[in-house]
Amino acid sequence: MPPKGSVYRRPATVLTPRKQRRILREVKKHPESSYNYIANQFDDVTARQVRAACAKADYHHQHVRTRGGKPYLNQISISKRIVWAKQNARTNWGKVIWCDELKLELQEKSGRHKRSGLTGEEYASQVLEGPLKQFYDELTSERGDGIQVVEDGLPSHSSRVAKDTRARLNIRTLPLPPHSPDLNRIKPLWVVLKDHIGDIPGSHSSVDNLWDAARHVWDQFTWEEIEHIVGSMKERVEAVREAKGRYTRF
Repeated sequence: MPPKGSVYRRPATVLTPRKQRRILREVKKHPESSYNYIANQFDDVTARQVRAACAKADYHHQHVRTRGGKPYLNQISISKRIVWAKQNARTNWGKVIWCDELKLELQEKSGRHKRSGLTGEEYASQVLEGPLKQFYDELTSERGDGIQVVEDGLPSHSSRVAKDTRARLNIRTLPLPPHSPDLNRIKPLWVVLKDHIGDIPGSHSSVDNLWDAARHVWDQFTWEEIEHIVGSMKERVEAVREAKGRYTRF
């Protein structure tokens, strides 16, 4: 019997294909969480097994992190980072559009909750055919051909309808290598945006207030601030090359 007050957990079993599928489903529900957190959602799974399941499936969501805060890099991911860095050593980052989704909630939620987001159809109609295409054309007129879009690999971005829509609209993409948050420069912008929204009294009290606050904060960003965030890409790409695909200082 376990000591009084302790939580009993069955001994971890081997990593079977069925267990791996269960783990990956939980990882996708909690993409921001640590391996330990995912393991604690089960009675018979360890953090090491969570990491092994992600590595075995080459799961590329860049927010699944190790204890040290860095994403787990297996040899396949390292090789892809090396190839990507070589291919983009001379990329003009002034012609790259960063596209991502940000989830804002009215209040903090506790316990398990299912991560929501746009479907492939919604992403195609609300983003690709809307503001993204408009901005893509505006940037092409201003800076010339060769504009590329960086997406973060969400299911809606990789859906068939999204691929067909991009092809129809002649939108070129620049895929990032797996497990590479050090190369995704839009994430720090979301952190700043959320912080500023939280500073506005009553911003999370209603949907209308939250939307108004988000629009207000977004409109306050200057091109200089955005350039400061994305302006280090050349150094980051070189850092990946110097690290031979492994962890960088970023």
